[in-house]
Order: sequence, then C-alpha cells, then structure tokens
Amino acid sequence: MANISISLKDKTATELDHLARLMDRPRSWVANEAIEMLLAHYQWMDRETEAAIAAIDAGAELIPHDDVVKQAEARATKRGA
Repeated sequence: MANISISLKDKTATELDHLARLMDRPRSWVANEAIEMLLAHYQWMDRETEAAIAAIDAGAELIPHDDVVKQAEARATKRGA
C-alpha cells in the first residue's frame, strides 16, 4: 500500500471527518473509497468514449446537435423544469 499526502480544503476535510464518523471508519478508508470511485468513474467514461468512437468509425448513425437540444428541451418541459 502506498502512502500519499494531500491538502484538502477545510470544508472538504470537515465533511470527510463527519462521514468517517458516521460510517465508523478511519478517514483514510473513506478517502480511499472516494478516490477508487472517482477512478472507476473516469475509467468507465474512457471505455464508453472509446466505444462511441469505434461505433462512429464503424458507421453508426449520428444525431445532429440541434435535434439533441430539442429532445432535451422537450424532456425538461415535460418534467416541468
């Protein structure tokens, strides 16, 4: 296991300590979990991006930007946003 030192904003450190107390875990465990979750998220995004690029390169149908905006606006209107 590697040890690292990081500087946190005061508010972040306070929230980390609070969460660690709620979970009855050391703050280093909570911080490690958070970092692992962030890394997993970015790895997932990278895989999805690579898959999308491969699909486009293989001739997948693309949706024009204006159509996507219209669809998003329609969904927001339907939800009352």
